[in-house]
Amino acid sequence: APAPTTAPAVAPGGYYFALARVSVPQQIDVPQLVVRNGAGAVELLETDEWIAPINSEIRDALSLRLTRQLAASDVHNVATVEGSRIYRVNVDMQRFDSQLGGAATIAAVWSVRPPVEGQPILTCSTTITRPAGPTAASLTGAHQQALAELADHIAAGIRAMEAGGSAGCS
Repeated sequence: APAPTTAPAVAPGGYYFALARVSVPQQIDVPQLVVRNGAGAVELLETDEWIAPINSEIRDALSLRLTRQLAASDVHNVATVEGSRIYRVNVDMQRFDSQLGGAATIAAVWSVRPPVEGQPILTCSTTITRPAGPTAASLTGAHQQALAELADHIAAGIRAMEAGGSAGCS
C-alpha cells in the first residue's frame, strides 16, 4: 500500500469515484458459499467460505476493476480536497446465484451520481450470467468474471458522463 501521505490517484480527467457499501440479498450474506443444487434447493458449502463478508468481497472486486478501468482512485471513506470531482457509485446486488456445474448469475441495480449538482443520475439494471464448472473455485471464478463485466458497465457510464455525452445503460 502507498505511504499514508500519498494522495489518491486522480484520473487523467481529474476526477475520483466513491463506491459505497454494496448491498446483497440476505440469503447469501453468510460466510459460506451458498449454491443451488440441480433440484433448485439451496445449500451451504460448509468447507468453502468467503475470506470476508460477501458484500465486502463484491465491493472490493468492483472497486479494483473500476480503479483499473478509469485510472482513478476509489475515495470512499477517504478525506478529499474540497471541490474534488467525485462520481458517487451505489450498487444493490439483487441476485447472486451460484450453481455448481451450471452458472454464476448476478443481477444488480446500480447508479452513478455525477460530481456536478443538477446533472442527471444514471440508474441502470444489469444481469450477467457466466458458466461455472463443478468446483467452488470455478464458481467463484465465474462470479469474478461477472463482477468484472458489471464494473465495466459502470465505468462506461462514468466515462460517458465525464465526456459530457448522454450516459446510458448498456
